[in-house]
Amino acid sequence: MSDLNRNEHQSSARTILDTGERYRRLFEQSSDAILMILSDGTIIDANPACCSLFGAAFDDVRGRKIRHFYWNPDDRHAFMDQLEKNGRVTNFAWQVRRNDGSIRYCFVNSTAWRDGAGNLLAHISIVRDVTELKRAEQERLHLVTAIEQAAESIMITDAEETILYTNPAFERVTGYTSEEAVGRKAGFIMSGLHNPVYYRSLRDTLARGEVWHGRFVNRKKDGSLFHEDATISPVKDESGRIVSYVAVKRDVTREVRLEEELRQAHKMEAIGTLAGGIAHDFNNILSAIFGFTQLALDEAPKGTSMRDRLSEVLIAAERAADLVKRILTFSRKSEQEKKVITVEPLLKEVLKFLRASLPSTIEIRQNFRAPQTKVWADPTQMHQVLMNLCTNARQAMREGGGTLEVTVDCLVLDADSCDLDPDMTGGRFVRLGVTDSGKGIPPEIRDRIFDPYFTTKKQGEGTGLGLAVVHGIVKSHGGAIRVKSNPEEATTFHVFLPVAEDDADDQAASEEQPPTGHERILFVDDEGPITRIAKLMLEDLGYQVVAETDSARALEVFRQDPSAFDLVITDMTMPRMTGKEMAQEILIIRPNIPVMLCTGFSEEINRAQAEELGIRAFFMKPLNREKMAPIVRDLLDQPERSSRTTQSAETSRD
Repeated sequence: MSDLNRNEHQSSARTILDTGERYRRLFEQSSDAILMILSDGTIIDANPACCSLFGAAFDDVRGRKIRHFYWNPDDRHAFMDQLEKNGRVTNFAWQVRRNDGSIRYCFVNSTAWRDGAGNLLAHISIVRDVTELKRAEQERLHLVTAIEQAAESIMITDAEETILYTNPAFERVTGYTSEEAVGRKAGFIMSGLHNPVYYRSLRDTLARGEVWHGRFVNRKKDGSLFHEDATISPVKDESGRIVSYVAVKRDVTREVRLEEELRQAHKMEAIGTLAGGIAHDFNNILSAIFGFTQLALDEAPKGTSMRDRLSEVLIAAERAADLVKRILTFSRKSEQEKKVITVEPLLKEVLKFLRASLPSTIEIRQNFRAPQTKVWADPTQMHQVLMNLCTNARQAMREGGGTLEVTVDCLVLDADSCDLDPDMTGGRFVRLGVTDSGKGIPPEIRDRIFDPYFTTKKQGEGTGLGLAVVHGIVKSHGGAIRVKSNPEEATTFHVFLPVAEDDADDQAASEEQPPTGHERILFVDDEGPITRIAKLMLEDLGYQVVAETDSARALEVFRQDPSAFDLVITDMTMPRMTGKEMAQEILIIRPNIPVMLCTGFSEEINRAQAEELGIRAFFMKPLNREKMAPIVRDLLDQPERSSRTTQSAETSRD
């Protein structure tokens, strides 16, 4: 061999050795596991990454069968089938069982080595551990699933507020699909009801990298408004720069409506309590006005101007008494004479009365789909409800005329769907509807229409108590009232009343002339003018009256001679001893004496409670001779009755 050939050969050998060295280094330093396996599954070589993957030393790996590192033996058969058939395997999913029994998820790429006859001799496999990637993917899938199935609507935008993603709940709430929303600015569902300052404050908060919490009134695809509580969070990259925003929002429209109902109920309750207190004092004043005016009228010569003027005073007093009743009705604290009534005849009566007063430009339509349905109600108050709603409808159409439609139907509400009022339960309800084709009610005043003394009428056209009284009457009957109206659209008031299941006898009241008498009466009231006028009124009817302004003193007078009186009339609210307490003491002393309790207003006792105590009559002020005289006569004409015997009374005192 010449020197030239020898040098070329040595150079080629070094090249080959250098190439082998490079491959060995790649083999050993690869982050992927590399192993050589004979056709019988014996591992003949493995790099450090492979040993790390298997959790074993090189000597524990070399010479072992590869099946020891398969979690599922069937995977080995599937792998070998592909290798035999194709000569290579690409991205085969392999669950590696490490020496400690734990599982790693991997992808395998393998190439077969065959002999000249095509028989499989061995294969080399490169294994990539994707356990962490798989775990991250699962977490991502869980997160995506949670977002997709969340009840809250979720919106993701870029830093310029362009929508990148919306979840299915967003479509359910707003009506916009993801395809319709993505690419648009986040504010495209704004209602326009918020002040621009509100949105500036929101953006300032987010610009500072802070989370914003608040409530929106937004607009759905169909144009309706809805309320939602929102939490908007900025998303930052590694450098701290805001790259996107995530908004999580919950539809709270129903909660807002229930909150408004609760606030309204609390407001009504507070005003009702105030109204009751005012009514008590006002009825005492009216009692004096009624009494003295009636007595003066009796003495005024017929045909004189004095008599006419006194009659006008009585008319004004009657109007004032009626106003007090309306206030107490609004506050749901007045006594009611309820009975079973059929709705249709009452409606026809109201419409017949209205027809004569309506202009020809207003057409009345009636649609009665529940003709024989009955409710347990006060007929007078139901008449007042219907008259008030129909009168309001007429006034809404006074300029251009229109149609007044009255409907009646029956429906069933279960406990879950019966959200008309917090106090209502499920059952069968009569629904009365009064619809006008007027201009509608502006949104800014719709929530105030049931407030006492709120009115849009001109001076002299009404007090503003109408709808407040209607609200009070309906609530006192266990029902609810709802209004549906928008500007330039028809307005409908719906009244829901529980259906009456039982029948009751209708009792007609009859008017009688004030009867007279001669019996002895003890009258007690802490108001001096009331005792004076009551004494005069009763004495004018022929009775002998002892009047006291101190309940304790009156009890002592009665105790000294219980047989000296045939009837006791007492006010309810008095200092030291209430009328209820005094009546109880009197009935212990003499159980068979009739007692009548008078009140302008009291939350402590009602008619049923008074009768349970043995009090035979319950009279609401103001005192009126014509109304009080028949009750007094009836009490005195009743046969003596004893709810307790004298013996039991003595025992109770012991």
